[in-house]
Amino acid sequence: MDGKLTARNLQLIRFSQGLVTPEIKQWRDEGHCSFIAPCCDQVYYGRPEDLETFPANLNGDNRFKLEEGIGAYKFLLESVSGFLSEDVGETHSRRQFIDGWRRFSANNPNVSKLYQKLVSDIKKDGLYLQEEVLGEHKNTKRVSVARDLSGQKKGDDVLIVGEVKDGKKGLKIAQYTRDIIKLSENCQDPSGKMQGRDNFIKVTHPDSDVLDVLRRDIQDLKENGQVRSEVDFADFSEIGKYFEQCDRVYVDLAMGKDMEADHIMMAAWGSRNRQDNTMTHIRGNPNTRQESTGLWIDFCDAYGFIPPEGITDEIGVRSQRNREVIAEFGLKAQRIVELRFEGERNPLAIIRHEEECDQDSNPEPPWA
Repeated sequence: MDGKLTARNLQLIRFSQGLVTPEIKQWRDEGHCSFIAPCCDQVYYGRPEDLETFPANLNGDNRFKLEEGIGAYKFLLESVSGFLSEDVGETHSRRQFIDGWRRFSANNPNVSKLYQKLVSDIKKDGLYLQEEVLGEHKNTKRVSVARDLSGQKKGDDVLIVGEVKDGKKGLKIAQYTRDIIKLSENCQDPSGKMQGRDNFIKVTHPDSDVLDVLRRDIQDLKENGQVRSEVDFADFSEIGKYFEQCDRVYVDLAMGKDMEADHIMMAAWGSRNRQDNTMTHIRGNPNTRQESTGLWIDFCDAYGFIPPEGITDEIGVRSQRNREVIAEFGLKAQRIVELRFEGERNPLAIIRHEEECDQDSNPEPPWA
């Protein structure tokens, strides 16, 4: 048992990526301790004796943060579970933790054996928090909510009534239009390979000149690797045909900006034959807090139509639930850390038992 890394003797150093010096990089590659190397921060963790030769002044430079014991273990849990990520609950941080551990094990196999139990505990505890708690945390970005509400699934054909905005060099593709293209690709193929599934996204606009801008910018995005599939460009005059063909329609054109186009879209959608597709209006009227205006108000009850208010309402529901999830995460993470610090061998069983106690007043502890 002597010499093993535990929650009690754990130390952790974290600092921004920009502070990495050649000396720090060399020290890391020599395999003194394990590490996580996310995009923005560097995290090195281990026993006090493993970190004592770290090539920076931890006492006189507050850009380097030293955590110990409970604080260090909790930080690793928050990182590995995805709690600290911009996309809360994502799995990339977990992979970074495992990758850093594997590199350390390869460079220093003898010392890494002393880390195995703590690394295993972090992985198990982090996975529990990620799946059982943070799995309920939902994205509240407007376009992500719109995609979810639309019911889009793999294999769907998508039509986007796109939009542009004024930029320093003239008109350029609008953010929502760009984002819904990317999200539709992710829905089709999360792996990013887009194996042969091209031309399932169509983009249109009532103004042919604006459509040319969208065509140009989307091609630029494809050349830069930000768009992975081939995108078709549809003639707006045939919008009725595409409403029949496409499973999911997204409208980024602001309500009231082009009244004639609004009339054409509402008439075509109301007269379509199929009833299993959806139209989601992402933008609404920017001058009225993205609410429906004009004839769109009466159109909100049309079958298969998701108005901008529906997106806004869902964002509110998710935001409230996310606050509850964050609070639950804080309580459970702290409880796990305390149990680990006390030397409990199976804190997750204890936590699950404590959860069951709300429904069973006299349960038998599973670890008894």
